[in-house]
Amino acid sequence: MSVPAPIAGGVGQPLLQRVWLRRLGRTALVVLAVIGVPALVVLLTGGEASVIYWIDVVMFSLFAYTIGFWPLWVVLIVPFGLVSWILGRFAPTVAERVGRYFTPVIWILGGTSAFLVMGPTPEEGVSLPTGYPKVGALLVMVGASLLSAGLLVAVRRIQMPTQDLSPIPLSRSLTPLPWTAAPQTVEPVEEFWSPEPVVAWRAWQWTGSVLRGVVTEWPRKDFIAWCDHCVEPPGWDHPCGIYGVPLPGQVGAMFPGKPDVVGRVNLSGLVVEHETGYRASNATILDLWARSPFVADQLAALYPDVKVHRGDPPADEEALSWPT
Repeated sequence: MSVPAPIAGGVGQPLLQRVWLRRLGRTALVVLAVIGVPALVVLLTGGEASVIYWIDVVMFSLFAYTIGFWPLWVVLIVPFGLVSWILGRFAPTVAERVGRYFTPVIWILGGTSAFLVMGPTPEEGVSLPTGYPKVGALLVMVGASLLSAGLLVAVRRIQMPTQDLSPIPLSRSLTPLPWTAAPQTVEPVEEFWSPEPVVAWRAWQWTGSVLRGVVTEWPRKDFIAWCDHCVEPPGWDHPCGIYGVPLPGQVGAMFPGKPDVVGRVNLSGLVVEHETGYRASNATILDLWARSPFVADQLAALYPDVKVHRGDPPADEEALSWPT
């Protein structure tokens, strides 16, 4: 294997400038989503004349989507339980998906019905996109919500240079795991560095939309460490860097209990080898394991270039025989 290149374009003043520019862009998008979109709705539907109306609409929507859920839920809960039981026996994956979406669908249907029946009627001077006021109000709210949500999604897409810090609290007594090693003020001898990519294992939690380490999200299969304290992570006197362990059976130390997702990663760039693990500057996800079939499907969609497996990761003995 070829010797990996060190981190490129991620150290020093240029990176700090990129960090501030990205923070400014994210802040602007958040302000636009939270303040700009509602202001645009008011301006396009009558200006000052529509302010009180839209306040009434928002307040009544909260009320409608609270009370509208319960009648439908009471009526449908028994049929839903029967359908779930049948699907669970013959198609457990389908049953899991139906159960996941049952409550949101009932909430949307019940709230929308309550709004259309009892919603407020606009005063003179309020302009809506249809001749049916309540339907028009719903269309405006849905459009504004989608626009705001799109802006907030764009915020999440603006990635900040980050580090995946210590996977467990440093005060926790776990010896001799790499993240509990005493800080070093003198650079170790050369053999502690790995000159080539290292295959390691690590764990994540699944947020429902993206993998997350203890501190940061992994929206893509490639991840670059960043540290406010070190010129180039992983630092010698600071526990920064991307963590990994040699065997899948050791990843349990990264999270209390069983992690949602376990994966095999390729650590590259600067890689420091400790007694029972590694800290690195760069990582690329190679394989992922998820116990839940539904989570596995979501992982496969989010990380199309990564091989996703259903179930538990291989035993340590099997992992040792994998090609690297």
